[in-house]
Amino acid sequence: MAEASQVMNTETLNQDLGPSTEETRDLRSLSPSSPPHKKILSSPVQSKDKETSGFLEESDPDVFNFLDYREFLKTLQESRKRQGRPAHNADFARRAKLDSPNYWGLILSGKRNLSPLTVQKFSKAAGLSGKAALYFENLVYFNQAKSNDEHEAYFERLQTLARGHNGRAFQLFSSQVAMLSNWYIVAVRELVATDAFIEDEAFIEKRLKGKITKKEARHAINVLLDLGFLRRDEKTGQLIQSDPHMSYRESGANFAIRNLHLQFLDRAKESLVEDAVEERNFTSSTVSFNKSLLSELKREVDEFTNNMCVKYGAPSADSNSVVQINTQIFSLTDPINPNKKTLSK
Repeated sequence: MAEASQVMNTETLNQDLGPSTEETRDLRSLSPSSPPHKKILSSPVQSKDKETSGFLEESDPDVFNFLDYREFLKTLQESRKRQGRPAHNADFARRAKLDSPNYWGLILSGKRNLSPLTVQKFSKAAGLSGKAALYFENLVYFNQAKSNDEHEAYFERLQTLARGHNGRAFQLFSSQVAMLSNWYIVAVRELVATDAFIEDEAFIEKRLKGKITKKEARHAINVLLDLGFLRRDEKTGQLIQSDPHMSYRESGANFAIRNLHLQFLDRAKESLVEDAVEERNFTSSTVSFNKSLLSELKREVDEFTNNMCVKYGAPSADSNSVVQINTQIFSLTDPINPNKKTLSK
């Protein structure tokens, strides 16, 4: 699966998963002022200005329906314009008490990021308070995170804050992350389609070469059933795939997709050492290359991979194993400044 190029089949994903019943933790622990990774994340400065004015109205968009804080702010701005309310960049900049009226527009266009101080001001200008304000602040840090650790930490906070709200976008996003959280969940989904599959934890553990535990095998089945990627046959009660094909495209879950790639690379390294040559195939090419052709190369590799999946991955009565097909393209060199003939960095 190509990172940021493929999404779970929308027909499968578009299901009401329902809110989690897990008890919500103390919201104070979710404030960005107490970051989960102190060595990674800086602590935002809390504004002492208490002018919130309850500016948010029922007609405004619900922040819990958004996975991108910029999209929320843009939607909020457009909504207020349609209502004939003050909604120009300068209006929001004034409410946020920004030094420059252009700063709001720079943030919305992606030319600037919010700082720990300005995130508080933007939240206030949007009329957010309580859990909504905490969700917005954590969403900012999630969108602007640089590492997988930061993405995961802020995603966990967003999950907790979103509980009890019917934000469909977040429910679908959470289902993606749950599906991609462990390599064996994807593998078990494919194992179900093989001819001799038995719904037994010991059987699944053995078929996956002892790389997972019985508990993990049951966890995989439960996740796949909960998310609707597996279902039970109405006549036999046996597990079957809800849809034979599943792919991924660009989304906020890229951090989870990266983790999945890393896990499959670990499986590949193990196969290189443990499996007989007849049971695996590893090839690699190192070439000098014109970087302007990268998009074309990626497109051809994606087409090749998709054709392989269609030709060899279609469910059939005689499917008896699960294989992993990985493709990687990455640069071994840093770019050179064309004017100075020196490294760009």
